[in-house]
Amino acid sequence: MSIKPRDTYWDVFKGIGIITVVLGHSGFPSMMVLYIINYFHLAIFFFAAGALYKDKHSADPVLFAGKKLKDTWLPTMKYVLLFTLLHNVFLKFNIYSTVANQPMIYAKQEYSSAELITKLFDAFLNSMYAVEMAGAMWFIFPLIVSIVLFCVIRYIVQFLSLQGISKEIVSFGFAIILGMIGVYLTTHSIKLAWRADTALLVLPIMYVGFFVKLHWEKLKLNTFLAIISIIVLYICYRKGLDISYAAGTIGNPALYFIATFFGIYLILYLSKLVTATTHLSIIIAHLGKNSFHIMALHFLSFKVINYIDIKVHGKESFMMAQFPYSNSDWWFLYLFAGLIIPILAVYVYGKLIPKLESLSKRFSLRKTKTSGKIESALAQDIVHQKN
Repeated sequence: MSIKPRDTYWDVFKGIGIITVVLGHSGFPSMMVLYIINYFHLAIFFFAAGALYKDKHSADPVLFAGKKLKDTWLPTMKYVLLFTLLHNVFLKFNIYSTVANQPMIYAKQEYSSAELITKLFDAFLNSMYAVEMAGAMWFIFPLIVSIVLFCVIRYIVQFLSLQGISKEIVSFGFAIILGMIGVYLTTHSIKLAWRADTALLVLPIMYVGFFVKLHWEKLKLNTFLAIISIIVLYICYRKGLDISYAAGTIGNPALYFIATFFGIYLILYLSKLVTATTHLSIIIAHLGKNSFHIMALHFLSFKVINYIDIKVHGKESFMMAQFPYSNSDWWFLYLFAGLIIPILAVYVYGKLIPKLESLSKRFSLRKTKTSGKIESALAQDIVHQKN
């Protein structure tokens, strides 16, 4: 299979993934579709992380872990802490509400200064599960854990001086063992810090992504297997398979892996079709490049549609706080807003920050020149007085 450029392909792959995530939160009316996309919509990102992993990082897992904390954990926490700081502002503008016993509203109270400081520390030290607007970002934490564990696995096989097929067999063996531990933890409802239970569960998926990328040129994606994937996913749905990474449920472990890999195959195939379409691939690849920010901001973006909904239909203002949406009939508007508003926000932010930095430099330079002139005048005055 020839796909060029490959970076665009993987951006498209993640772009389709983030579309399914936002669609799953939008109030889309088909429960069958929602159940089925839950089988693979987050697995896509673990698979992509494996596919994009560079083996050069395996030489130093500690350095790699530090890089992941800097590049992924820190930006996540910036969003989490920002949303925490804005808690009282969100209450004021009905993004949150104090009204209790209303459908799809999770009542909240205003934070005092002391409570706000406590919540900031709590969010920083205990992830972000209490921060409603950042709720979709929970999976970033197991993503970091899983990719660091994968790096450790590759470090071990390199330390053992394994080569070729032996190296891959041992790597896959480690991934399977840790994956089975994840299956045990998940099926027994044991949740670990940073959702490491999920991180263990998805390691086989991450390794398969890595292995697929190693042999990318040999991979043949065809329509027949894509159709088979749809049929398998439908059968899993008819058998009542329920997968939710957030809730920590996978149903039957065998069906879980079957549904996950067939779902990923289907998205790989769709990504191939999209990549062959120039204009569509540019749009969806852009979504993929900004998937992190879309994940962070789409719940907040939904509030724009909630606001329009309460104005159009004369609803009580507190109903804007309904989460994640206030009108499932407008799911397509939520999908559009959840994808486009975060991109616009990132674009504006990207344009605004350089201008602010430029103004700051000009102000500092002007201040320095002014200070220099004052110091020179004072020096001249002192000399004049002495004379």
